Amino acid sequence: MNKQHVAVATPMVIIGLCALFMSNPALAASSSEWINGGVQVGESVVDGLLKFAGPVLGIGIIAYGISTLFKADFNIAKLAIYVVGGLLITVGPMAITALLNTAG
Repeated sequence: MNKQHVAVATPMVIIGLCALFMSNPALAASSSEWINGGVQVGESVVDGLLKFAGPVLGIGIIAYGISTLFKADFNIAKLAIYVVGGLLITVGPMAITALLNTAG
């Protein structure tokens, strides 16, 4: 690092440390309502992913099947990647929801 980088980074580090040490730890521990917004965002992301990505992937697999029919070039590895991707899209959000429900 040259002297210019150090001169710019030093005030930022000092400001960051002051903000860290001057914050009130009781604000985070006072109530558990602050997490509700994050939980709602997570639930809407899971719902949106399941409602949007599943049909899009299904249409993609159908389109791949139709193109394979016309080209007569079936690639099982490519189809397996699509199917595994669909499983991850479907099972992944459900696993996240299950983990959050058991933790909370």
